[in-house]
Amino acid sequence: LVSPSGQKTSVRVHPRRKNVVQYVTAMAVDQCPPTSSTQQISLAVCLSTGEIHVLAVSLSGLSTTTHAYAPLTRTQRTTSIQQVAYYHPLLITLSSSFHLSIYDLSGDRFRLLDTLTSFTSYPPSSMVLTMPFQDKLRGMLQWRLLLTYASPVFPEHWSIGVTEVLLSN
Repeated sequence: LVSPSGQKTSVRVHPRRKNVVQYVTAMAVDQCPPTSSTQQISLAVCLSTGEIHVLAVSLSGLSTTTHAYAPLTRTQRTTSIQQVAYYHPLLITLSSSFHLSIYDLSGDRFRLLDTLTSFTSYPPSSMVLTMPFQDKLRGMLQWRLLLTYASPVFPEHWSIGVTEVLLSN
């Protein structure tokens, strides 16, 4: 990581499984603005084993793990997470088999809220979770998850596609 002043910091993730070769498959910074009292950012890191780590990184470069998730078995939902979006307390992952998992991090551990599955020949190229807003009609907090992708147009062209998923508590 590089701070606005140019200070470089290496962040280390300590996986729970020690005897397995692992690599980072996706990363996302928490889009929720840091409070003035903490002066730190949160970073979600997904590993090839399905583990997810959320790190708090301070301006001084120190990092601590605030949340960690290690699935007991490898499933299509947790294997090969390709994308992650994070706006505290929601964290959303997308696996290569198009399992969209929604986690709540408001407590001290990961809580799986829901999993959506679908089939697509062309996976999304980006995933963005917007800041929450109050639905005045229903009186509940909602987030927008935007999935953008390239879709083929016959015979040799591509177009931009966007899917909006509304999430509410």
